Amino acid sequence: DEIISFNYLTTEWDMNTPFACLCGADYCFRMIRGYKHLTPEQRSRLRGLVTPALHELSTAGNLALPHFLAKVGTKVETTEPVPASTVLFDCTQYSVHPSHIEIFQSTIPHSNDANSVLVEGRLVTSRPLRDHEQLTVNLCFFVYDMEAMFPDSFDPACRGFKYLEDDVKQRNLYLCEPPLRADAMRDGWVVRSTNEQVLIRPNGDMGQTAYAANDIATGTVLFHATGLMVPFPTMYTVCVGEKQHLLFGGAAECLAHHCDPNVRLDVTAEGTFHMVTRRDVKAGDLLAFNYTTTEWDMNSPFACLCGSSVCAHMIRGFKYQSDAQRQRLWPITSDYIKSLAGRQQFESVDNVITRIGEDGHLKTATAVKSGTILMHADRYSVEGAFAVLDGMRIRHSSNPTAAIVEKRIVAIRPLEAGAEVTIHLALIAYSIPAFVDVESGARITGFSGLTEDERDRWMYLVEPGVRVEAVQNGAVMRSSSPLVAVRANGEMGQTTFAASAVAKGTRFFKTTGPMLPFPTVYTILLAVGKNLLFAGGAQCLAHSCNPNVKIVPSDDTETFDLLALRDIAADEIISFN
Repeated sequence: DEIISFNYLTTEWDMNTPFACLCGADYCFRMIRGYKHLTPEQRSRLRGLVTPALHELSTAGNLALPHFLAKVGTKVETTEPVPASTVLFDCTQYSVHPSHIEIFQSTIPHSNDANSVLVEGRLVTSRPLRDHEQLTVNLCFFVYDMEAMFPDSFDPACRGFKYLEDDVKQRNLYLCEPPLRADAMRDGWVVRSTNEQVLIRPNGDMGQTAYAANDIATGTVLFHATGLMVPFPTMYTVCVGEKQHLLFGGAAECLAHHCDPNVRLDVTAEGTFHMVTRRDVKAGDLLAFNYTTTEWDMNSPFACLCGSSVCAHMIRGFKYQSDAQRQRLWPITSDYIKSLAGRQQFESVDNVITRIGEDGHLKTATAVKSGTILMHADRYSVEGAFAVLDGMRIRHSSNPTAAIVEKRIVAIRPLEAGAEVTIHLALIAYSIPAFVDVESGARITGFSGLTEDERDRWMYLVEPGVRVEAVQNGAVMRSSSPLVAVRANGEMGQTTFAASAVAKGTRFFKTTGPMLPFPTVYTILLAVGKNLLFAGGAQCLAHSCNPNVKIVPSDDTETFDLLALRDIAADEIISFN
């Protein structure tokens, strides 16, 4: 009954899908990414187990130097000035010695003021380098205890990370190799927070994580993260721009992932970021942000166990999020990741009129008048209790704030800033799978399930296809005027007739509705830029080149009346030109 297992690191050089190991072994490698990413010490643990292919890959090749580096004896130096954060060369195959590391017969000596660091198997400049400057590394960032590794030949000036001053450890832990970090944690080292409101403590397999030391209010800046910018992602970086990945420390690296986080990252124009609380946090709460809000395609995907009702389960990056997940995260997603997602996905949303709120729902960004175009929507569908318009999910409401009119989302009443944009799903679908409206408790099944009064109330806002289907199924529009009746009229559909005789000069059928800045087949132009979308049966008024009524706009051009041009007999069609 024993599980049969092997170590995937013995057969894979650079794994297609890295994962976190939870085997619990004393020498667990934790992040399983491939033999390529192991240190010499880790590789020594697997000696005799790796396949011939991996042995060949790990011993073959020469040190390939870029044009701005040259070998001088066994050392390597620059041939021209080199900027900080420049990748010098791959450094996955090296050996550690008391005073240097060796890479294919080249030596990089130790220095306490080193000019390069090892990051994910690449040697990277940690500051700008001068012309003819020799490359150096700090061996204390490679090995936890040099005395233990070289008991007879260690250099007293380089004893390993274990023997550094505490302040030096705190400043530089983020630049150390992952196995060294693990050794330090096993030896009792605890990261010290640079913010007294944040406490760092061990958290099992998650390593060391950040907790609130006291109650923290919404909008509190916890950390201003700075560090080393590298042009590639690692499991310890945050993407702040194209080929800009910040490797950071100061305890900010201890914030966990959560799919419904209490912290967000605000990336600055300088390529750093602030960690800011999204909501009030109680003392003792785990502090976390959502890693997918800053990463497009993650270097090290992992399974999430946060337990949130919106948990994505597999955390791989924003690239792999559904439209619904993207919408929920959009307010806290970095601008660069939004640009990779394609702003056209929500291009009608990111404007001065609307925004996606912290709860993931569409909100007004400012107060708007009735008839204001909130966004465009070329495609729409119904998914549960939501209308999905070009990827944007808008919640159903039986008392909606907006409607779809001619592929536009339009406010149907004045709205304050921050009002949620909602749509009545019965206006866009004649029949849908039933659900219960959480606001009213009503059972929603589409337009077909509305009462006669509800149909009269909403018919003027119903999408044309729904209106046709409703009429075909016997729906009749009711007139708001006792002088007007609406009846079926063959191919003309439903038409207005005089319910009784109407004398010449009579003003009747006062009509109002939302004012739109664009015309539709159901609007009347009352003033420049003011198109009245009318209801109450007035939408059934017929056209005639010899009409019996004319439209009379009100003084404020917000409503209109009909004026009888001649005596109209009972049952006569009422029409205007």
